[in-house]
Amino acid sequence: MKTIAFILAFAMSTNIAFAFWPFSSKPKKSDDIPIYKPDLPTPQNLKTYDKPKEEDKVSVENLERIAKQGNHNAQLAIGKCYFDGRGGVKRNYKKAVKYFKMAADQGNPTAMFNLGLCYDGGFGVKQDLDTALDYYSKAAEQGVPEAMQKIASVAEQKGDFIVALKYFRRLAAQGDPKSQRKAAVFLLNGVGKPNSPTEITDLLMAAASQGDRRAQVHLADCYQKGQGVPINYDEMFNWLMLAAQEGDAEAQTKLGFCYEKGFGTVKNTDVAFQWYKLAAKADYAPAIVSLGDCYKNGVGVSASPQKAIEAYQQAAKKGDFIAEFRVGQAYLDGYVLEQNPEKALSFIQAAANQNFAPALFLMGRFNEEGVATPKDPQAAYRFYLKAAELKEPEAMAKLGECLLTGFGTAQNKEEARKWLAQAATNGSKHALNLIDEHFPEKQ
Repeated sequence: MKTIAFILAFAMSTNIAFAFWPFSSKPKKSDDIPIYKPDLPTPQNLKTYDKPKEEDKVSVENLERIAKQGNHNAQLAIGKCYFDGRGGVKRNYKKAVKYFKMAADQGNPTAMFNLGLCYDGGFGVKQDLDTALDYYSKAAEQGVPEAMQKIASVAEQKGDFIVALKYFRRLAAQGDPKSQRKAAVFLLNGVGKPNSPTEITDLLMAAASQGDRRAQVHLADCYQKGQGVPINYDEMFNWLMLAAQEGDAEAQTKLGFCYEKGFGTVKNTDVAFQWYKLAAKADYAPAIVSLGDCYKNGVGVSASPQKAIEAYQQAAKKGDFIAEFRVGQAYLDGYVLEQNPEKALSFIQAAANQNFAPALFLMGRFNEEGVATPKDPQAAYRFYLKAAELKEPEAMAKLGECLLTGFGTAQNKEEARKWLAQAATNGSKHALNLIDEHFPEKQ
């Protein structure tokens, strides 16, 4: 029981350190890589040449005559008539494809896009996605926005992010807010290089100003971090408020934190709780964890350990690593749940699998002490190393101790000293004690 008590002491005292937001911040679906599902062509998404005024309309017979003389605009227009079944002709996809191809062969970019849609959906031709993509690419190169969107989406789904970024940038230059945000997010994630120090924030500002709520959240993060703009919590708060009012659960959760801590606004824990509660209704795991923390600590609501655990368990089922860690802690210390080291290990392992530093550290403790798992010095060392590389101070201290004693690895006092120094700088008292004991001359 002494061993469990030692691990428990760490678990209960763990104040999880974050750069700013105290919860996992996974992207919402709108920022995830989408699955490519081609839109079947319809009269609504086929493109045509500039519509003539009513008084300037010519008969289909004359239009077809002009088309046969080689006029690619007429070929495009008559193709659209046959596709829609308009202008006194019956719908005929094969004839539509015939005229679209005639126009496309002459370099008409809109016809290329329409032909791509036909191959995409199997209208008038055998469905052939490779051929569809070929026509989309040709149309995209000539600046057809819908074609560029198709190519960008397919490239993104296939993991060809550089190609996707190329077309999102071109669409962004035309003022498309989703593309502006997409290009910015790619650049934020290290895909390609910004053309200027302010390209990312310029793109996000353009999209956010057009009401793109995901861009508003990303722009708020830039103001929080000082990325491309000066740190400004007031601006951060304002952009989060706009997105939160549009129902964005991440924005609502972050807004709750702003109210809880007083960032960019007057501190108000009651309002913070209400924002967390609203975001949790959207089934957003980080909000559910924050709600659990409110119930645990009595923030904006009467403390309720039972409701706290229920919230953590709900979020853990969604794979939220902080929730998994919280449930593991509860099983470890018997908080509401019956103490169960085996279940604690299971949940903390799940959090560690997502590279959550405190969970990695506890996995090191489990393996070092043999709690709910056989003792394994090498495994303990590996967990400490992973956690230390993620800047977990106590893991740095334990890593230094392992290197001092040769526990689970080769003894290396110089490397140990480096890790202990980092741990001490980050507030580890254990590291300070080890330095005093083993490296007094370095003081």
